[in-house]
Amino acid sequence: MSDLKQSGALEADVDKAIFIRAEPRKTDDGSFKGKRKTRFFILKQRDNIAGVYFDMNTIGATQTLEEIHNEQTILNF
Repeated sequence: MSDLKQSGALEADVDKAIFIRAEPRKTDDGSFKGKRKTRFFILKQRDNIAGVYFDMNTIGATQTLEEIHNEQTILNF
């Protein structure tokens, strides 16, 4: 969120800020993964809790998402 503060009023004006991090598309031997885990961090949310993340599987080159059934985790800031 500190990076967004440098972008003017963006950090103050947004209703939701979600950052996305995905595993690499290729394995160490250079082959493509069929599924890879993608983590969505909800860092700001005006009408709900923030500081949580959830995981989904990214499938194929078209970025189809599949839900992973696990508990929602609260981040410690």
